[in-house]
Amino acid sequence: MLEKINRNRSVILLGMVALFLLAFAFYMFALKPSMDTGTARHSELSTLQEERNLLDHKLADLRSKSSSDDPEFQSAREALPLDADTQELVLQLKKIQDKSFAKLTDIEFQLQDGNQIALMTGKKPEDYSAVKEVKMKAVLEGGYNEIHEWMKELQSSPRLITIDSFSFQQPYEQRNPGSILTANISFTAYYTAAKPKS
Repeated sequence: MLEKINRNRSVILLGMVALFLLAFAFYMFALKPSMDTGTARHSELSTLQEERNLLDHKLADLRSKSSSDDPEFQSAREALPLDADTQELVLQLKKIQDKSFAKLTDIEFQLQDGNQIALMTGKKPEDYSAVKEVKMKAVLEGGYNEIHEWMKELQSSPRLITIDSFSFQQPYEQRNPGSILTANISFTAYYTAAKPKS
């Protein structure tokens, strides 16, 4: 029996090496990519959780302001106006442009029938059925500081607005400091749909 093992030792070693290589290949091509994807999804979930907390906080503030006699009711109405009011949004974006010195070269509006608040908050969709969205895409030109200031001003505006995504057409690291950048920014403004008259 020992003689058979000694004679087949090279075959056994070769088999063990082949098993090791198969296990290593399985780890590199199956397990490791899924672990990397899991890390990216965890980061994305953390970002969504932060947005959810922000929206929950804003909506709770707005619900607590139920009387028009309340001096703070006006600010709540500015955060969630009674209709889409895209003309007011354009004027607001013009003011932000003037403050930040970033040039707004293009803007697209798309009215949505519903909203993603229930999805983000994990609550019932009917809790936010009166809240609607205006999805917007903007193209900006300016320096990095000007574009950053534009986004900061946008988020601090009275109306409830969230930035969904932004990207530069060419990575910032490849440009000279102070050069003109082009940024694509997607954001969402919210409003309260007026109830139909019965």
